[in-house]
Amino acid sequence: MHRLQWQIAVLTLVVVTSLGAVRAQTTVQARVDALVTFSEKDNQAALAAMKTLGESLGPTTAYPERRHYLDALVSMQVDAAQVDAAQASVTELREWATRYQDEVGRLQAETHAAELLTLSGQTSAAATQLEALTPRVTATRNANVQWHFYRALGNAQLTLGRFEAALDSTFKAMPLAKEISP
Repeated sequence: MHRLQWQIAVLTLVVVTSLGAVRAQTTVQARVDALVTFSEKDNQAALAAMKTLGESLGPTTAYPERRHYLDALVSMQVDAAQVDAAQASVTELREWATRYQDEVGRLQAETHAAELLTLSGQTSAAATQLEALTPRVTATRNANVQWHFYRALGNAQLTLGRFEAALDSTFKAMPLAKEISP
């Protein structure tokens, strides 16, 4: 009988420890991805949860997770028409990317900055800024960065009436969207 109690105790300890490990594996990236999905249904609520998540990021948060958080936050702020907040988040993303000498983060920030120019009616400046980024974006070989870039470039080109260029950018973005989507 004593042996059975000991085995039950060990089994209980293993189960509890395993559950703790599963909870610990819930990364910032996974939580951000869940909030991005939720934002498609209720952007305001998802944005509020995203801000709460941001407040919980401490100095030990890995830079790639912080970058992923800021990239998603900017998109959600733009969707909520919080342009000033989005600009502040772009600045923060740019600062982190510079601190870590991260080209992916820099390109995310610069693409978001160009999108904000487009939203503020400075589409020609946005298109010029994006076109100048093309060699750097291509060199990253990062599907997410490239998809976001070509989508932003295509939107700017379309707004400027450059229909063939916009179509070309859209065609470049399409296979990348399939690559980054589950």
